[in-house]
Amino acid sequence: MSNQNATGGDRNPNIILSCAFSAVVLSIASIHLFWKKLDATFLGLVAIAAVPWLAAFLKKMELPGGWKFEFQELKKQLEETRGTAESANMKAETATELASAAPPGRSAGPAMARPESTVAAELEELAKEYNGIRDSQKPGWRRTSNMTAVVSKMIAAARDAENLDPKGFLSDRDGGRRLIAYAATYARPKCDYLDNLVTCLTTVEDSHFGQYWAIQAIKKVMAVCEPSAIAPELVAKLQRFLEIRLNPGEDRYAELSRLLKGLK
Repeated sequence: MSNQNATGGDRNPNIILSCAFSAVVLSIASIHLFWKKLDATFLGLVAIAAVPWLAAFLKKMELPGGWKFEFQELKKQLEETRGTAESANMKAETATELASAAPPGRSAGPAMARPESTVAAELEELAKEYNGIRDSQKPGWRRTSNMTAVVSKMIAAARDAENLDPKGFLSDRDGGRRLIAYAATYARPKCDYLDNLVTCLTTVEDSHFGQYWAIQAIKKVMAVCEPSAIAPELVAKLQRFLEIRLNPGEDRYAELSRLLKGLK
């Protein structure tokens, strides 16, 4: 998600909005100049029209009358809000999918034990389905929605995989099999998985959707860890990943920054 977000959007409407804003303000300035004269009001309107184009370079701008624009701070806050909203949307969609995700052979009623070999085969099929969606569909909300449905089914299935060890999947070159690890860890979090998860996120995972779910798995694992079990070097790795690889406005940034703030 610039980097695309996990939601898959790749169009930025900022330029269109900036052009429209500047055009409207300049039109007002032209009318003012025609009926009156070149004065402070006209110059102020011209300055306001330039605001969208100066925001990337200026921290603060002051206009006559005490008007102040804190560009970078406002931009950061808006981007962080957008990232949080996108993440909340994905969580809501996942919750909806999980509510209806009953693996084959099991009803949505009381839990029935299934052979682990059956669960393992199902997870492998879901990994292939996920890879197929990534390869065949264009980035966007529809592809993200379809991938979210797959990971929701993985989480539901992984609840039956009591003996599944996700560590081996975390170093796999196949993105779908890494997603199995995130889903399994999310469904059955154990503190022993933390080091491998952080290493996978920061050095292996190359898809934004995968990174999002790696962060979700890390959050689940950290919630069951004793504070003393969360090594400072792991936190430092996550902080570097946040600062170097992610940007405000991304759902991954919103999730990881919130997690790190909670550790301080």
